[in-house]
Amino acid sequence: MIDTKVINLIERIKKEKLRKADIKAKIEKLENQLKAEMETRNQTEAVFGIFKVFYKEVETNRIDTTSLKKELPEIAQRFMTTIFSKRLDIR
Repeated sequence: MIDTKVINLIERIKKEKLRKADIKAKIEKLENQLKAEMETRNQTEAVFGIFKVFYKEVETNRIDTTSLKKELPEIAQRFMTTIFSKRLDIR
């Protein structure tokens, strides 16, 4: 590819990422409106037409790696895995 093609490609990527961020923000706003409506109705699940909506508290258990590394560094190191990947960064 000649440089102008690469530059055009980068410009298109940047433009689409901006659109993606805008769409993501719009979706988040709509989801927050739906959550507020569920809260107002004091519902954790409901049926609206053909849609069944759930808005419930979810419990998740995760390992606190910061504390593990601090209090049991030898164990943390024993189970540490290094992963290699490539990342595209456009600035």
